[in-house]
Amino acid sequence: MKCFRNMTAIQLSPRSVHSEVDHFLHEEKLVDGVKARRGNESDVETIHQFLIAETDTNTNNLGNGTLPTISSISMSMQYGQGYPIYILLEKKNEDGQWQLCALAQWSFGYSTWKGRAMNLDTLQLAAYEERGMKCLINIARLFSCSRIVYQTVETQAVDSFVSTHHAEELTGWLTLEMSKDAMRSFLVTRGATLELADEPDRSAQERSDSRCTESPQNQPSDIIINTISRMNNFLANKANDNKQAMTLRLAREEDAASIFELVNGLAVYEKAADEVTINSETYQRDGCGAEHPIFHCILVELHDEDSKSALVVGMGLFYFGYSSSNEGKYLYLEDIFIQEPYRGRGCGKSIMLTLADIAFQSDCNRFVWQALDWNTPALEFYEAIGAKVCTGLVTVRLNEEQI
Repeated sequence: MKCFRNMTAIQLSPRSVHSEVDHFLHEEKLVDGVKARRGNESDVETIHQFLIAETDTNTNNLGNGTLPTISSISMSMQYGQGYPIYILLEKKNEDGQWQLCALAQWSFGYSTWKGRAMNLDTLQLAAYEERGMKCLINIARLFSCSRIVYQTVETQAVDSFVSTHHAEELTGWLTLEMSKDAMRSFLVTRGATLELADEPDRSAQERSDSRCTESPQNQPSDIIINTISRMNNFLANKANDNKQAMTLRLAREEDAASIFELVNGLAVYEKAADEVTINSETYQRDGCGAEHPIFHCILVELHDEDSKSALVVGMGLFYFGYSSSNEGKYLYLEDIFIQEPYRGRGCGKSIMLTLADIAFQSDCNRFVWQALDWNTPALEFYEAIGAKVCTGLVTVRLNEEQI
């Protein structure tokens, strides 16, 4: 079995991730004359032409079936937070030149119950599926990912994952999303302020391009903090004197224990109390105490007028991602949870407003999350704020046992 360097205790950055992937693939041996390497900006045109050719004969591995544009592929190479990476498989042609024969794009996701995850996006492996999946699984092991997650509308791809790789098809889960227009409508109808709406001289693409040249980790955190501050001003103006004052804030390193407590409360609510396998130290490493966080977490606090202390009663844990095949940048809400005695006070709605605003300010084209199909109150709330169910989208997952 291949010996991996221990990345468990290491905080990840785009540079370290790229370096580790390059080192790992360099050490990989040729299998049947096929080598693997990480794609870079010089490969954009080659990747695009390859996907065009493959789509003409086989559309089963493009996730939602949408062919990525040259611009979206190029943007994915530059985007920092979410770390989208192309893995290219190449084989020598008759002229002795290395030629692209298969590819996959992945980025980091996060599970509040299990920790780091590998999210697959564009996946075109065809005859090289065994070689490609082995490579992806080994990279997931390298970074201590406990899950490999893939979403697709194509039943053939689902059947392949389940039968060949013993993946789990998630039944009972619905994927919901808000488009950029839906985010704007949600924020405007709720009385929130949109700063980006006041930038008529710059297109969303221009803003997105400029932000790719900024520090990818610090810039999203600045947007999050500023948006939370505006939301707290918004909440203060709407405060009811008969209720405890509510504020939101970004979780800090010392909040890891509170996150752990809320996650366990959510697990009990979802009838899966034994499935949380990580601890507060993991949240510190990967999120609230990390220099390069994989995830962010917004906490809800309630304050008594006669007390200086605050009570943490809820959270929204999320991360950023990039899909070349589905409209580019997105914000993914992994979990939202409000402790039962404090529901009905607008805590959940305040988190959703804040996240929609953060997604909008960050030029995300989608705000995405999942919900259980039996959770009727949540689904009715999501429908009321303008979210749509992604009909036909299936999630398959390799768990730790398969990795």
